[in-house]
Amino acid sequence: MKNILLTLLLFIFLSSNIFSQELTPLSDYMQTADQSSPSTAEYVCIRCGSISLALAKFQGPDRKEHNKNLFDFWYISAVTTRQLSRPNDDYELIGKDILEKIELTAMVLSNIMEESAEETKDIFKNNFIRNDLDICNSMALNVRDILEP
Repeated sequence: MKNILLTLLLFIFLSSNIFSQELTPLSDYMQTADQSSPSTAEYVCIRCGSISLALAKFQGPDRKEHNKNLFDFWYISAVTTRQLSRPNDDYELIGKDILEKIELTAMVLSNIMEESAEETKDIFKNNFIRNDLDICNSMALNVRDILEP
């Protein structure tokens, strides 16, 4: 049963529109993506939320609240972006779709981190995830600075 579910999730993952491109470093994606497109903003929010979710597996309980807050921020940002670009779509369906994409992307990122940890004892070594995390943190700080007086 578990294998069937995993196969089904993998199929959805591979056929999903967000994964029509390979999972590339965010810096590469952002250089080629249309910066004014809502789908670009949504994709970046999903990737950042996925990193927060994937990191929760590797970090201690003292970071749990921090990762949850970041996940919530990116999830809400992705849902809001989708809502603004598609105001007639059902809010609950948007939320479910975004959550599914974050979870599937987090699985891929988690696997990348596990492979790195097995090879190097460091979840960030020999992959792009540290750089992605830096981009996400910088974006979150910029938003915070805009919102705080």
